[in-house]
Amino acid sequence: MAPLTATLGIIIAAAILEGILTGGGARRRLEMLDQPRWAPPFAVWAIIGAAYYLLYGAILFRLLSMPQETARTAAIAIAVLILLLNAVWNFLFIRKANPRASAWLLIPYSALVLLLLGLLLHVDPESAVLLIPYVAYLPYLGAWSLEVARRNC
Repeated sequence: MAPLTATLGIIIAAAILEGILTGGGARRRLEMLDQPRWAPPFAVWAIIGAAYYLLYGAILFRLLSMPQETARTAAIAIAVLILLLNAVWNFLFIRKANPRASAWLLIPYSALVLLLLGLLLHVDPESAVLLIPYVAYLPYLGAWSLEVARRNC
């Protein structure tokens, strides 16, 4: 399968799965929560989500365009697993209204992102550079998630 077609298929499937698992009412759910004053508005969350899919799309496209090797295949599998866990996080946080469970999920999720970063440093350093801003964002996401759980559970 061509790298672009495969990349688009994976990203679109992940976004559809996230939409199905999240269901409607994400904005309403965020507005109902007691959030810290440093929480972004819904529009910023939407921009973060779009950037997330663009980032993982770029990484997957680069990986799928490379010759096959074990580390490359592992990096692709981990990237897809991260996309799946993102959908599960949204399911827990939005549909199940369980900020505590979604905060706990960030531990293995973040570990997988760091594992992906390590693999990318070996397989495709340019993709590793692309992932660094997201890695830098994860502590904020963790702090926000923990604070939302503390305030609402």
